[in-house]
Amino acid sequence: MVITLKHFALPQRGGALLLAAACFAAGLTAGALIAPVGASLGANFGGAVGAAQPARTEPATMTQAGALRGGHAAEVVRVIDGDTFEARVRIWPGMEVTTRVRLRGIDAPEMHARCEDERVKALAARDALVQLLAWKAERHGIDPLGSSLYTNAVSGTQKTFANISGHRDLAATECPGGTFYATFPQLRQAVATLISGNPPAQTVPGAPTLSAAKAATGKGIRLDWTAPSDGGSPIIEYRVLRLINGSFSRIATVSATTTSYRDTSTTRGRTYTYVVRAVNALGVGPYSNQASAVAR
Repeated sequence: MVITLKHFALPQRGGALLLAAACFAAGLTAGALIAPVGASLGANFGGAVGAAQPARTEPATMTQAGALRGGHAAEVVRVIDGDTFEARVRIWPGMEVTTRVRLRGIDAPEMHARCEDERVKALAARDALVQLLAWKAERHGIDPLGSSLYTNAVSGTQKTFANISGHRDLAATECPGGTFYATFPQLRQAVATLISGNPPAQTVPGAPTLSAAKAATGKGIRLDWTAPSDGGSPIIEYRVLRLINGSFSRIATVSATTTSYRDTSTTRGRTYTYVVRAVNALGVGPYSNQASAVAR
């Protein structure tokens, strides 16, 4: 969920923004509906903010009445994205396993998805959110890059929050999921840019600077690269390619926050050559410099 706190404090002006942002977040972060529930912000603010989420002293659990078969109790560790979460499952007294759980019947578009169609839908949803937030922020004179002092109408307690914030900033929840929440700085900037009326020309990302070396321990070759310019649109992934039979073929795709990779599908003593490409909403950027190393 994405909210603007100025409107949260003044519902007569911001209902539409809160509602629309919530609808968007529901698609991307449905997994957060069962995120761990701790003491909510409402408990600290006299109950006005977190009234919909009562405080609990124990993590939320799913028992035999829940979705996990076999009646194993589980605790949600973290939300991976809109339809997947990581859970700690007690399979036997004193024995636990950690696994990822996919929510049945939910397939939320993901910005880092390998499926091109799914990724395009996620980016389209994000662009729609930027346009909505820009319209509301400009209409009510809100600085998308700024913060505002929120006063609890019940207790009078005050706290400052970013004007564009997530549900997790106010309560014990992982809504929105970590993947989308990490892009909030870019989201705020995109809103500000749209309001300014002078959006910079956007292009594909630049070329990363790549280095390769024999893995310090274990098998393989370690690759490291520096993030290039994003072309005015946030980088959403990197693609790692290896020279195979005279041409570069993709061997891995990593997230936008990752700038290293270890290739373990190698043969000791052989030399391998690599390139890396950055990807944003406009497309795939150029190859990095070629980097070679002897496998460990």
